[in-house]
Amino acid sequence: MWDATRYAAKLPKNPPKPGTKALDDREAKLKQQYKLLDEATALAPCIVIDMQGIILVWYLPGILSDSRWVGLLLVRS
Repeated sequence: MWDATRYAAKLPKNPPKPGTKALDDREAKLKQQYKLLDEATALAPCIVIDMQGIILVWYLPGILSDSRWVGLLLVRS
């Protein structure tokens, strides 16, 4: 089970530059500790939570109409 709080605590405050050995080593270590789910696919609306109940992902297909979706993409802050 994932613990998003512990994962976030292990991320560097000042990450190394992209493409450096330091970054590659850190990413490899995190991938060993926090395995990815292979071929995990959501086929229905769902919410993915970590072991503490923190929401990581909402998957709500079809919740927005095409006109709302386009409108969201065009809004600028």
